[in-house]
Amino acid sequence: MGNSYYHVRIVAFALVLVAFYECCLVSGNPITYVHVYVSNKIPGQTLGIRCRSKNDDLGVHYLTTNQYFKFQFKNSFWGITVFSCFMEYNDGRIPKSGNYEVYRESRDEARCGTNCFWEARPDGIYLARGLNGENAVFQYKWNPPRSTTSARVNE
Repeated sequence: MGNSYYHVRIVAFALVLVAFYECCLVSGNPITYVHVYVSNKIPGQTLGIRCRSKNDDLGVHYLTTNQYFKFQFKNSFWGITVFSCFMEYNDGRIPKSGNYEVYRESRDEARCGTNCFWEARPDGIYLARGLNGENAVFQYKWNPPRSTTSARVNE
């Protein structure tokens, strides 16, 4: 019986090592937060934004020009963290909107590190290297206008 208890302890220790490897070496530091910033860079327009993950709804926010919304979270143990944001604005001519993936752990852990900076601009959504937009790269275009019965930020 003493020998089988020893084997159980060895197996338990091995499982702890595997969990540590998965958690801390493959999926990054579980203690570190990831920060996502979404900035409104649309001159003279208010941007409506609602960000969500599978488990969290961060609510509706309205950003004036050059204002940003920031949220933070920890990556999941399994490496499957995903956040998307529905954004919309209306320049008085053509309403523009879309649901955009602003963080996917498998994609963004390497390219963003612990900070992802997104900018909504008149022609689309950009990923930048900082809040002042350095090295911004176009990522998504605004979706074509929908009917007036389409989903809105506050629904």
